[in-house]
Amino acid sequence: MSRYLLYILPVLLWNVLPAQSQTGSKLLPTENDYYKIVTLPLPEGLVLEVGGLATLPNGSIAASTRRGEVWVIENPYMHNGQYPHYRRFASGLHEILGLAYKDGALYLAQRGELTKLVDKDGDGKADLYETVYAWPLSGHYHEYSFGPIVAPDGSMYVTCNVAFGDQEWWRGESRVPWRGWTLRITPDGQMEPFATGMRSPCGIGLVDGELFYGDNPG
Repeated sequence: MSRYLLYILPVLLWNVLPAQSQTGSKLLPTENDYYKIVTLPLPEGLVLEVGGLATLPNGSIAASTRRGEVWVIENPYMHNGQYPHYRRFASGLHEILGLAYKDGALYLAQRGELTKLVDKDGDGKADLYETVYAWPLSGHYHEYSFGPIVAPDGSMYVTCNVAFGDQEWWRGESRVPWRGWTLRITPDGQMEPFATGMRSPCGIGLVDGELFYGDNPG
């Protein structure tokens, strides 16, 4: 059975005019008016388990996976009825849960670091894996890291889950520094603690200069 990758593409609406039904009543917009859901066919045997997506300047999409790989998906819009092409850009990373593109490089949050990937020789594969900033790990399974979110000044935000208690699984524990924190990492690789008190801040976004996150649970 073929597998599929689902992703959501935002649709920019310059003008939304209320539609009129035959009876003259206004029709409310639907989800498809704002977000188009596109199903991409995957090559047989490819399992992605996507944790992050980034749109590249040429229209391709970069996808990071829980399995520690980054794939570039060319022709994701399937123009002229052509299937997309999947190219593995990087591998050997640790549970990537976020991806961003900036100035010709991809940035991602692994378990214990913010990493920069660059294709220096232009062969379509990353040959530079650079640690921008690293934070400690205790080895607990729940120490996920998310991000980055890129701010207008070029700094990046990442969030770090806490571990769980051995006896009370729901009780969060910061067994090493910076678990349960949001970290701001400057363009020169310096870390500034930004906010704390988080448990599983697994969804982050920047809107009008303000940082938002969704915790799990609550």
